[in-house]
Amino acid sequence: QYGKSSQLRNAMLASSRQSAPLVAAIATASNSIIVCSIKRTRPGIKTRNHQSGHAVHIVASDDYDNDEISQVKQQQRTTTAVVFSGNKADAILLLKIMREYGRRIWERYDSIPSVERVADGLSEALLSFMRYDRESELHDGTGKVIVDRDFDMARPFGVQSLVLGVRGGPATIRSVDPSGVQNGWVARALGKGSDRANQMLEGAWKPGLEEGQVRDMCVKILRDLYREEQEQHVRDDGMAGAGAGAGEVMIICEIVSSRGFSQESFSLLEKDVEG
Repeated sequence: QYGKSSQLRNAMLASSRQSAPLVAAIATASNSIIVCSIKRTRPGIKTRNHQSGHAVHIVASDDYDNDEISQVKQQQRTTTAVVFSGNKADAILLLKIMREYGRRIWERYDSIPSVERVADGLSEALLSFMRYDRESELHDGTGKVIVDRDFDMARPFGVQSLVLGVRGGPATIRSVDPSGVQNGWVARALGKGSDRANQMLEGAWKPGLEEGQVRDMCVKILRDLYREEQEQHVRDDGMAGAGAGAGEVMIICEIVSSRGFSQESFSLLEKDVEG
């Protein structure tokens, strides 16, 4: 009745094909998560500063910037964030829903929502199009993820998501697909070319990598994807694709760790990563 199979398959395809590739991986040596994505800057268009970075959006994080808080506690910052691939309008709506949900958890329990809790909340929101009545189910004091009774989603959300978490234990990455299915990963790619990128990750990632090594690995994968795409354009059309000619193309690497949030940028076309 709700188009469970074909609509969800189409949502999955759309979430992979409508976004530039991005790669996320855990640096176990530093207990941090690196997310590298492609950003195109067009001539005459200025980018705005958002609450979060380019691909990584903070759902909730400890505020330990106050000088009165000990240096020890500043090194134990807790952050839960999300990354989306697919329909931008759907991603904006989901981010708004999850930040509101995170705020309710913070206000009631005075704690940052865990990766598992945010992933479960995303699953519930993603399945709202099926109009399953959850009123009879048990909920904690925060209630349902979507509290607006007039909210009506007639189709699946066309996004895939990664939920990132840095807490007292090991850093965590969980994926949530449009059907609400979750999986845990140490490294995962989304967006266009993600199947190939995930193959590269399987051969390149290993435990014990430092932050810089993971960053270099992710940057190399994105550059290899770009090179393979250009080679495919040459084989199909006899000429390379648009590439950087339509504006400067950068790789943005965002780092989520107990130190907080930071980012670096690199040219997509350079052969080597510069620190």
